[in-house]
Amino acid sequence: MVEPPPNFNPADWDPLAPKPRFSCGRRVRVRDVLPADATPEQRACLGKTGVVARIAGHFPSPSTGESMPLYELRFALCDLYPGHDPSDGETVDIALFEESLQPFWDYGGDFDAQGAALELELRDMHEAGKVKK
Repeated sequence: MVEPPPNFNPADWDPLAPKPRFSCGRRVRVRDVLPADATPEQRACLGKTGVVARIAGHFPSPSTGESMPLYELRFALCDLYPGHDPSDGETVDIALFEESLQPFWDYGGDFDAQGAALELELRDMHEAGKVKK
């Protein structure tokens, strides 16, 4: 069996696959409602803002069964788990489907300094080719 290339993305050739709404480096907010089978890590993200670190590809959504983009979002660890020291700069990447996300500015969010630093760091990494889109 022939394996697809590592950067394989069905949206590149499938005219029916939806194009990703969010690009790498974009700040997004996780909606307040997730599917019933969401993991504890995904539940910790409810209502939080993160940065799109990578578009993992297109997969069937557990809630609708439709093919949609799956994103790896990067969050500051201290935003998800309050006991962590913000000065550590630790981050965590969590995978979420597009249906669980909305643009950051759509809910009138404040642009905080830590989120801005994450966004700039990811943009620099993409420009340097250290992170695949």
